[in-house]
Amino acid sequence: MQTETIKQVIVTHDIEEALVFGDRVIVLSGHPGRISEDFVIPLPRPRCCTDTQFRDWKRTILASLDFSVLEDSSQAQGPQVSEVCSPARP
Repeated sequence: MQTETIKQVIVTHDIEEALVFGDRVIVLSGHPGRISEDFVIPLPRPRCCTDTQFRDWKRTILASLDFSVLEDSSQAQGPQVSEVCSPARP
């Protein structure tokens, strides 16, 4: 018997959401949108955003972002990334 593998693509602007749900996190560049980074996330599940390895991955991905595309916008100070997450649900 052959088993099926189901794959999904989730598009988000939230790094924590990408890390919770994804086995890979792909970062796109500004215009034109091209893949600038492709991270394979080897964290065990369930994932908690307070875990040290989770936070290390979050910092790594955040550091890979190019905020220069925001220089001419009203968001020039960069995004505000929350270090708080919801507690795990049973």
